Amino acid sequence: MSRGSTIRDDQPDSGYLSLGADPAYAAVGSLLINGAINGSGTLIAPDWVLTAAHLLLAANSGTFTINGVDYTANGFYRNPG
Repeated sequence: MSRGSTIRDDQPDSGYLSLGADPAYAAVGSLLINGAINGSGTLIAPDWVLTAAHLLLAANSGTFTINGVDYTANGFYRNPG
């Protein structure tokens, strides 16, 4: 489960929890970069996670957590542009 999101104070938490539990979003997980930077990523292949470029600016380690299982990154591929 990813920790970052936008929550409206005029909406019940149950709606957000239901959306997060929807199987349509099963490929989204939590990303921890350098043990401190939290973000989210989407599993786009069995061994590839797509995330925002700014999360990887100074990355030298990373862990992707999905469905309660942690996976350690063995490399980072940044867009050269």
